[in-house]
Amino acid sequence: MKLPLDLLEQHRELREHSHRFILVPRLWRHYAYRGRLRWRTVPLKASRASRLPTTHGVYALIVRSGIASRLAASYLMYVGKSNSIQRRFREYLRESKSSLARPKLAMLLRLYANHLHFRYALVAPPHRDAAETALIAALLPPANDQLPAVIRAARAAF
Repeated sequence: MKLPLDLLEQHRELREHSHRFILVPRLWRHYAYRGRLRWRTVPLKASRASRLPTTHGVYALIVRSGIASRLAASYLMYVGKSNSIQRRFREYLRESKSSLARPKLAMLLRLYANHLHFRYALVAPPHRDAAETALIAALLPPANDQLPAVIRAARAAF
C-alpha cells in the first residue's frame, strides 16, 4: 500500500507541476494566419517516429491527462516549426534522455514523459514561419520563450 505524501512533498510536487497559462480571447480573435492547418497527433514515443513525414511543418507539444477522454483535457505547452517533422520528433526523443536539453523543454519531457503528444501540420517554408508566429502570438504557450515583444513587455511591466 502506498502511503500518502506528506504536506511538504505535496507542496513541492504542486510547485513542480505548476505552469502559467495566459488566455486572451482578444489574441484569439486576431489570429493572423489564414492558411488551413490539418493537425495530426501522435504520442511522443519512439515507436511512432518512423511513420512521421520528413517534410516542413509546424508542431505543438501537448500534455494530455489521459483520463475522461470525452472531456479531452489537454494543455498546449509549446509551439515550434521544423524543416522535417520526423527529425524534430526524434530530436525530442533524444533530448528526453539528455542533460543538454533546453531547460523548459527538459522539464516537460521529464515531468510528462507518459503524457506528451506531438501535434503537427505540414506547411511549406514561406508559410511555415508565419503559421508558427501567429500560433505563438495567439496562444502564448508557457514553454515558448519567443513571445511577441508587446506581450513580453506587458508581462514584465508588473
